[in-house]
Amino acid sequence: MSGDFKFKKFVIHQDRCGMKVGTDSVSLGIWANGGKKILDIGSGTGILSLMMAQRFPEAHIIGVEIDQDAANQSRENIKESIFKDRIDIFNLSIQDYYSQYTTEKFDCVVSNPPYFTNSLKAKGDQRCMARHNDTLSFKDLMVYCSKMLCDEGLFSVIIPTESATDIEMEAMLVGFYIVRRCELYSKVGTQAKRLMIEFRKKRMPIEESSLTLNTEKYINMTKDFYL
Repeated sequence: MSGDFKFKKFVIHQDRCGMKVGTDSVSLGIWANGGKKILDIGSGTGILSLMMAQRFPEAHIIGVEIDQDAANQSRENIKESIFKDRIDIFNLSIQDYYSQYTTEKFDCVVSNPPYFTNSLKAKGDQRCMARHNDTLSFKDLMVYCSKMLCDEGLFSVIIPTESATDIEMEAMLVGFYIVRRCELYSKVGTQAKRLMIEFRKKRMPIEESSLTLNTEKYINMTKDFYL
């Protein structure tokens, strides 16, 4: 998937990005709730920002991406799209973005974050660097989401199922509560490898669901995006 990835309303060029278009970002993009001001942490190719812009026509989206090549390519992808006036990409860590734009509050945050913590990493390999959370731990992710969300804001994230305990613990420490949780299956009869979770600062009943790739339900949810 190193070549261009064409959706109905935009094209993703990804040859300079460590993480290519995959089902993780697409699944979160069709599942996450939005608002008028949306923050995409670790925006990569820009796919989540573009999907949220398509789904929420009144939204303005900020994408924050620490890797310069990925940030530049996502800017190009956005510039070629019909959503270019509603998305801005910053080549910064979320920590630096917060220090420079502390007055900004968001209705919604979405993230497909790096998640490897102890796995071996090939030095200088862009894809490996994009998948390891050296620069964005689950703790920092939760702390900065808490600071940057408005009181009624929502934070939606996709993670490996084995990371659930770690991220839920960090969420609890900053006062986040789970309000939606969706297990993502690659096919019927297998174990869920990914988990989508929505957090907010107010305790509510948890909405549990599941989603399986390439089923009728999944195809219907992605029909506005896939060619």
